[in-house]
Amino acid sequence: MMELGFINVLSMGKNVLLLGITWEMVIFVGMLLLKIKRIKQEYSMMKSHVIEAEKERLYQSRFSSIGRTIGNIAHQWKQPLNALGAVLTNMKGSLILEPKLKKKKLIESLDTSFEILKHLSATIDTFYNFLLKSYSNKVQFYVCEELESIQKMLEYTLKNSKIELRIHCNADSFLYGNPNEFIQVLLNILLNAKEQFDVLDYEEALIDMTVKEMHELCIVSIQDNAGGIVIEPIERIFEHNVTCKKNSAGTGLFICKDIIENRFKGSITVENKNKGACFTITIPLFNNQL
Repeated sequence: MMELGFINVLSMGKNVLLLGITWEMVIFVGMLLLKIKRIKQEYSMMKSHVIEAEKERLYQSRFSSIGRTIGNIAHQWKQPLNALGAVLTNMKGSLILEPKLKKKKLIESLDTSFEILKHLSATIDTFYNFLLKSYSNKVQFYVCEELESIQKMLEYTLKNSKIELRIHCNADSFLYGNPNEFIQVLLNILLNAKEQFDVLDYEEALIDMTVKEMHELCIVSIQDNAGGIVIEPIERIFEHNVTCKKNSAGTGLFICKDIIENRFKGSITVENKNKGACFTITIPLFNNQL
């Protein structure tokens, strides 16, 4: 047939070649689609693992904060309870030893006792709000109000360590996010400074917290005079498993950075100056966060 010219060999060869290429392309596309599907599945699994790991780190950080907070409650209550015990002991002694006890003195002692009890109740309310509020809800909040809560929570803890916390609110910034996460970041930094002061036994321990606004941004700076951070380069302090302390997992500041950057769309930096460390947190104001 080929010799008689009924079959065009060249044309048939082209068709066979074209058919072969077509099938190769079909097979290649099929394999590519399977590969893409597998990559998507692997990406989805990896993303799920990352989310779970992030949740686990947040839970670890929160449990760490709860442990520290319980310790702060003990410090907060210790001195007022001692004061209350002294007042009640004094009242009992006066009732036993002074037959003609003046009513005015008794009323003054009772008023002092009630003031101490009111303080203890307020302290519990402050810690209760911090521990039991949801970590997922985002609301509008004022920065200075949260700083006042922090000052109440750490009042006796810092006082017992002879640390002076000075808060300078040059602007009452209005932010959007979870206030508990914001408090958690500040508490972590403040308690790290407190632990550093305890180790080095400073005589004039100072922590200055300043709030100001600039270019539609809220800027919170936390400056101490505890000697600064020895890790170099200093930015590594925000990395996972990097820490200056013994028996520490090195997750605290790593979580702080994650919260500020991913939850509040801000930034956190640190530098050594004025004989200590200065953390600077920058967060867009409420109108720019939405």
